[in-house]
Amino acid sequence: MFDIEAVRQEFPIFKHHPNLIYLDSACTSLKPQRVIDAVIHYYSELSACAGRSVHKLSTKTNEAIEGAREKVAGFINAKPSEIVWTKNASESINMVAHTLTLKKGENIVTSYIEHHSNLLPWQFLTKEFDAELRFIKVDPKGEVDISQVEEVIDQKTRLIAIAHTSNLLGTSLPVEAIRKIAHDNGALVLADGAQSVPHFPVDVKKLGVDFLAFSGHKMCGPSGIGALYGRSQILEELTPPFVGGGMITSVSFSEVEMAQPPQKFEVGVQNYAGIIGLGKAVDFLEDLGMENIENHEKTLMELLLNKVSDLDFVKIYGPQNIEKKIGVFSFNIVKPNRELLIDPHDLAIMMDEIAEIEIRSGMHCVEPFVKELGAEKGTARASLYLYNTKEEIMKFTETLEEIHNFVK
Repeated sequence: MFDIEAVRQEFPIFKHHPNLIYLDSACTSLKPQRVIDAVIHYYSELSACAGRSVHKLSTKTNEAIEGAREKVAGFINAKPSEIVWTKNASESINMVAHTLTLKKGENIVTSYIEHHSNLLPWQFLTKEFDAELRFIKVDPKGEVDISQVEEVIDQKTRLIAIAHTSNLLGTSLPVEAIRKIAHDNGALVLADGAQSVPHFPVDVKKLGVDFLAFSGHKMCGPSGIGALYGRSQILEELTPPFVGGGMITSVSFSEVEMAQPPQKFEVGVQNYAGIIGLGKAVDFLEDLGMENIENHEKTLMELLLNKVSDLDFVKIYGPQNIEKKIGVFSFNIVKPNRELLIDPHDLAIMMDEIAEIEIRSGMHCVEPFVKELGAEKGTARASLYLYNTKEEIMKFTETLEEIHNFVK
């Protein structure tokens, strides 16, 4: 395990907000100083384009970009050539969607628990081609019946797009089992790794998926940078959805010769500062150890679940077994008859005003499934990460009691 106080010293936000209890990391994580310094270093000491000019600043920028690509690839056990830079997981998923054309009668499969970023692209795509969008059912505990998956996927399924880990319940779907069924039917598999890659070791070779999308800002990196992992053979076969400078090796007035992956998918000037910062974020996470980060979250989540189990006014969404989830806790404060007592937005404001506890409230970009759970006004959500402490968990539960006693 790591020294939590030493870890917190890496995050300058705690110096500016010494009483801050940040429990909104599923939305975006805090940034360590080394990542901030890396971004500043690019703009103050490099500030050049990569892969275009031959001068020293451009060469150094290119070396930093490709070095970051190697780090990110190694982090998920991929090849550097399989890592495409994007703005975030949402753009990564949309990039895949824009490379596909469907025939009438074909289908795309996703699940009930998807973030809007892994639902809307497939809604638009299937409508455009008059194809079918199918859903894998997920129960209120975040579990999937594999026999139902076998019924949904068939020989006309082009792609299965599923969350690796839910941003609402913190549970992970059985990606490997679903991937096997998909590949047996000749379908591709895309996993949304936005909530898995930052929180526990992810190995794309073990998962066996064709695509994995994730965002830098959820894993201590800068905002505006993400990555799409694509299996080498697939990236070579796909036509890039966007064209322009940087993705070609030669152009005439009538012909174009595209660069090899991943460059053929990276159009125009990239977010160089963000890429370099993401590389430093990977260094930071690997220094701590992903297994240590996972265990730290589980320790905190176990404490949290034990504390709220005594609070009969807290309605918990998802399983209470820490072995089945990351540090995501979705809940509402309810009356004895289990009806909503406090609007989740009001609760979030009160938590902030009373104790400087930052949580999220609302639909969490999973509106269809939130409503399936009967939470018509959404839920409150506390999400944990590597910089949270046991003392913060205690303060969180004490503040819940204080608010409940005030409004009941």
